[in-house]
Amino acid sequence: MHLLADRGHPEDGLAYLDTLKERRGKEVWEFFRMRLPLMVACGRPEEAIELSMAHPEGGTWYTAWAIAELLADAG
Repeated sequence: MHLLADRGHPEDGLAYLDTLKERRGKEVWEFFRMRLPLMVACGRPEEAIELSMAHPEGGTWYTAWAIAELLADAG
């Protein structure tokens, strides 16, 4: 997924994750976590943070860690 973002195509990564989510009916944390930096690369950091907090695992330490990484990478 990072390769798509690095090559300027984060939307393609999000579309792929959307397809996986539709097949499974939900999005497991590992895939959800891949979604967050792609959203930031699309210029949607606030939405990424809001979705993180609303995720069923949003109150966990690893969600806080993922948000901290997003903020650190965003500057």
